[in-house]
Amino acid sequence: MNSLKKSIVIILAAGKATRLRPLSERIPKPLVKINGISLLKRIVKMFKETGFTDFLVLVGYKGALIVEELKSIENIDISFVYQTEQVGMADALLKCFDYLVSNNQQYLNYIVTASDVIFSRDAVNLLFSLHKNTNSDIALSLMESRDLDVAKAHGNIKPSIETRKESDTDPDQGIPIIDILEKPEETQIMSEYYSLPFYIFNEKIRRYLKNIGYSKRGEKELQEAIKYSIENKDIVRGIKIINEEITNVNLGAYHLTTMKDIISMNIRFLNEDSREKSVSLKNVITGNDCNLGNDLTLKNVVMFDDVKIGNNAKLEWCIIDDHCVIPNAFKVNNCFITRNNDGSLSTYPF
Repeated sequence: MNSLKKSIVIILAAGKATRLRPLSERIPKPLVKINGISLLKRIVKMFKETGFTDFLVLVGYKGALIVEELKSIENIDISFVYQTEQVGMADALLKCFDYLVSNNQQYLNYIVTASDVIFSRDAVNLLFSLHKNTNSDIALSLMESRDLDVAKAHGNIKPSIETRKESDTDPDQGIPIIDILEKPEETQIMSEYYSLPFYIFNEKIRRYLKNIGYSKRGEKELQEAIKYSIENKDIVRGIKIINEEITNVNLGAYHLTTMKDIISMNIRFLNEDSREKSVSLKNVITGNDCNLGNDLTLKNVVMFDDVKIGNNAKLEWCIIDDHCVIPNAFKVNNCFITRNNDGSLSTYPF
């Protein structure tokens, strides 16, 4: 008999990320650092902080680097599945289910995410609440967009006709979904809602995955399994997890695909990490390899490269030279700060 557990997080991290070359020739996309922490480690830690402890990671391209990256995370149960050929998300997910079956592991909830998207803990809780409150077989995370470039790269959904606009963020209702189409043409768009690669399934999805053939693009599309579920009268609902309307400009802050997206996502987490650290920032420019402590107040500050600022510092109208280490509780304003040969600091008022 299978051992039945509550939830497992499945992370699909086997892709080659050809659009990130030449960077991806050195490291796989999930290990790109976002404000100093790899994207994959951020994803795992975010789910861990939300309360999930069981993880299964699908690896392929440079998989050994990914395994090594996640070894240091404590108090989680993590396994790895290897995939040699990437032929679509449906094929990837089926390999994960086959692994769980072969190891006699069965779960009530399968949280599935790509390794190049990351959302807030609130977004995860919102999707999980929808799944639980509506007893849905499939819960889809949604974004709202009217940008045709966004449509070309995501699954478009058709809500049921009785859906009310205010339901799109209500975890007690969400949006009942009656169709989904991967990468629609302009004339095929059914609504302003698009599915993100972050889902919750129950056990039913496995049998639908087995029926998926290859699409015209030569891939096994996960959206086809979702269509089977809809046609089978399963409960399929979606909920909007990003507050802002998405365009091709701001999408990169949530879904990393191109080189420019690395910048967008770093900017997003520079701001979010600062809020988590109780940092008050106003007009702060950082160079390379800067590190900020907790409980800071920084206003009109320019940092050059390799600057480290300790906890409880307060700096206003300052320029900080390369390689400066600002100690805890350091307070100064209207000056240039530089490092002496012995590592001590000198300040020059202006």
